[in-house]
Amino acid sequence: MNSKQRIFKYQAYQNFSLESNALFNEALNVSLNAAGVAQIYKFCVAPRGSNGGANDRLIEVFYGHRPFDAQRISPFDRGVRVLVEDGARLHYNQLDNGMVIVTLYPAKTDNFAPVEYGIIIDEDLDPRDLFVKYKRHFSLLNSYMRCTCLDGEPTIIDRFNVFWIKQTKMLILDKKGYPPKYITWVGQSIRFIFNVSLSGCVLAFILSFKSDPSGLLVGEVTKGNQIIRKISDQIDALSQKPIAFITVQPEIKHTASKAESATSVKK
Repeated sequence: MNSKQRIFKYQAYQNFSLESNALFNEALNVSLNAAGVAQIYKFCVAPRGSNGGANDRLIEVFYGHRPFDAQRISPFDRGVRVLVEDGARLHYNQLDNGMVIVTLYPAKTDNFAPVEYGIIIDEDLDPRDLFVKYKRHFSLLNSYMRCTCLDGEPTIIDRFNVFWIKQTKMLILDKKGYPPKYITWVGQSIRFIFNVSLSGCVLAFILSFKSDPSGLLVGEVTKGNQIIRKISDQIDALSQKPIAFITVQPEIKHTASKAESATSVKK
């Protein structure tokens, strides 16, 4: 084991953290679509996290929240609660081994959000590659934002980007990571092939009663049948088993968006 490599990764991540504000704001100024979204949702870059800047292992790039409507608490009360929408978020989390996990979180309200909790768009990323890949990450953040916010106007490219990452990247459902969908497709295809092979083994097993009086062929067919079943079950388990989620988005609280803290308006 070489601890110097891990320390170099720590240093590379801190260098990116120091430059992240300038890098992402420069990318924002270049992108016309992103600038339009930023006029509605405040664009923020938070090295060391938005929760007081106390986390050296976290970089948050996100669109802020905005009120979009107001709702009466009850027909017997003049008080209202302000409904708030949170913008999409891009998180960089550095692990203890120095590698980085990059996660997208969708725009959402209390009652309107995609099925997924988030999407891990990069795993085990060397922090020395962040200076190259951050533009792609920023592009995906904007596509995800326009596809998931209330008033987004996603382009065909935005829709394709989001479709692609949902099929090829790890989805987070109920705070557990699930393998990319294409792995499930491949697993199902391989399982189908093995099931066809299994049917052939069964047919050979039936025919062997007539052609193999000694029973040796029957035994070999049975062993092959068991091996195929075992491999098929392992493929099925691999494509469906959830993986414990590592990085969790900080809970966002809005004092004005909760009924119990609603502002009373007296006329």
